Amino acid sequence: MNAPLNRNRILWALLAICLLLIPLGMSNYLTYLINLSGIYAIAIIGLNILMGRGGQMFFGPVALMAMGAYGAASLANHLNFPFYISIPLSGVITSILSLTIAFPALRLRGLYLAMVSVGYHFILEQIIGGWDSFTGGYNGLNLKKASLGGIQLASDKAFYYIILLAVVLCFLGARNLMKMRVGRAIWALGQDPVAASIQGINVTSYKIAAFMVCAFYCGISGGLLAHYLRYITPYHFTIAIAIMLLVGMIVGGWGSLGGSIMGGFFVTFLPEVIGFFKDSFLGASVALYDAQETISGILIIVVVIFIPKGLAEWVKEFKSRWSYHQREGGDSDR
Repeated sequence: MNAPLNRNRILWALLAICLLLIPLGMSNYLTYLINLSGIYAIAIIGLNILMGRGGQMFFGPVALMAMGAYGAASLANHLNFPFYISIPLSGVITSILSLTIAFPALRLRGLYLAMVSVGYHFILEQIIGGWDSFTGGYNGLNLKKASLGGIQLASDKAFYYIILLAVVLCFLGARNLMKMRVGRAIWALGQDPVAASIQGINVTSYKIAAFMVCAFYCGISGGLLAHYLRYITPYHFTIAIAIMLLVGMIVGGWGSLGGSIMGGFFVTFLPEVIGFFKDSFLGASVALYDAQETISGILIIVVVIFIPKGLAEWVKEFKSRWSYHQREGGDSDR
């Protein structure tokens, strides 16, 4: 009985050690990509709560990230808040501001909600681009270097541990939330809103709660991105990145919190892998953009067809089969 438990503890301990040691043997650029993966993973976790668990077709996660980024920048630049306070506060601010779309969206479902969220994204993009005095407009906004205990976190490797802690806390928070009443209610809405209403669930309240939770996570992601890059423009929050996050959620696993982390890595590293193979096999004559678009589309189609439940479910099934074969092998030896 205790053997599997002890083995799991050992595996978790080894994983923790590996995560702590990862940046020590890597280049700055690879660490930068891992950091971006973690930042995007947090936004995908929030999106998965709203879409994967809550069933709300929302295409505006990057608009929420932009709110969090500019919120964190304003708190740091104008109010001199330290980064470890401005980042969680950016999540709270974004969660409150998300009510501007949550209330209008209450009567909408499916494709109509998706269309409204896309429109919301474009409106916010124009506001950010045109409000030069506050956001810096399309010229961008600079942030001062984050510091902790008087030590500046200027390097990719130093910020890695901040992002790692944020990912762990956000993942554990989301997992615990989904076990609580509010999480179960959000899941019930995603399954069947009518049945949920019959069971006494306040559909309106929990729809708003799902939006606010998603916004909180996207705001944290945006705040981290702002402090990490120390320079943000509207070009960091385009509709193309919103589509990229949706792809990460689908590839990682619809409704899977662990798959959200895989999805963050997938969308960050896929262009890099494609670029490497393009240079190796296709040569410089082929435009990188064309190769990325084509190969990305093919891979997404392959994943959707052959791994419809996402990478997280595929890993879980592989682990189950492996454990089964291990047990079968042990029984045959006896």
